[in-house]
Amino acid sequence: MRHAPHGWHVVSVYRIHAQAGPGARVQIELDPARIGLRYPVEVGLIGDSGRTLEALLPLLEARSDRSFLDKAQKGMAAWRKLMEDRGTRMDTP
Repeated sequence: MRHAPHGWHVVSVYRIHAQAGPGARVQIELDPARIGLRYPVEVGLIGDSGRTLEALLPLLEARSDRSFLDKAQKGMAAWRKLMEDRGTRMDTP
């Protein structure tokens, strides 16, 4: 999870490196030994990710600026289209 222009953005530890930018990097793990294992984080939270996020939600403020979300959704739509195109090709590699 990291602070993004619209609030908090949950990412896997594998994606943190690619999306590193301003804000604190937070990792939620059941096993404390895994905190910061692949990438350093400023905050490590121990617990179930769903329950931990439920506990954090009341602390978050809603933002009206959706530019970060819109950009992420467009990127995800492009990725899904690429995967669909590649997964349905009939030619031989």
